[in-house]
Amino acid sequence: MKSIVMAFGLVAAFAAAQVQAGGASALDDERASRKAEIEFYTTGFDGGDAKMNCVRPVIPPTSKTNEEIVKVDNEVKQWFECYNAFAQRLNDALPPGKKIPADLARIMRPEEMNRARERMNQVYGQIADEAQGTATALVAEHQAWRDSTVLFATTKNEETKRQIQAKMLEFEVAMQRQREFMNNNNNGRSNASGGPVISK
Repeated sequence: MKSIVMAFGLVAAFAAAQVQAGGASALDDERASRKAEIEFYTTGFDGGDAKMNCVRPVIPPTSKTNEEIVKVDNEVKQWFECYNAFAQRLNDALPPGKKIPADLARIMRPEEMNRARERMNQVYGQIADEAQGTATALVAEHQAWRDSTVLFATTKNEETKRQIQAKMLEFEVAMQRQREFMNNNNNGRSNASGGPVISK
C-alpha cells in the first residue's frame, strides 16, 4: 500500500513537472516571437506617440501690416495649442513603462522591465527638455516681434501724424498766400479806379 502511494506521488509530481515544462516552453516561444518588441522597449524606444510634432512658426523681425500681425499671432497660438496637447500626451505616458502593452509586459523578465523603464525615462526626459527649450525660445522670439512691431506701428503713426500736420501747414500757408494775393488784387483795383474825377 505504501509503495502504491509513493508511486502515485511520483506520477503526480512528474505530471506537474510536464505541465510546468510545457508552460515554460510556451512562454519561451512567445518571448521568441516577440523578441523585437521587447528589444524595442529595452534599447530602441524613441518616445512613440508622446513625441512633439508641432511645426514651429516662422516669426519675422517685424510685421508691418495688419494681415501679417494676425497671421503671426494665429500661427503662434496654434503652435502652443499643439504644445499643450503634446504635454498632455507626455503626462499620460507616465510613469515610464505605462505604455508597454500588458500582454508584452507579462512575458518580459524583471531585468528587461527595469531596462525598459530606464530607457523610457531617459527618452521622455530628453523630449520634455527639448520641447521646453523650444517653447521658451518661441516665447522670447514672439515677445521681441511684438515689441518691434508695436514700435514700428507707433513710429509709423507719428510719421503719419507729422506728415498730415505738415500738409495742413503747407495748405494753410498756401491759403494765406492766396488771401494776400486776393487782397493785393483788390487793393490794386481800388487804387486803379482812383477817387472821383474833378472837372477843371
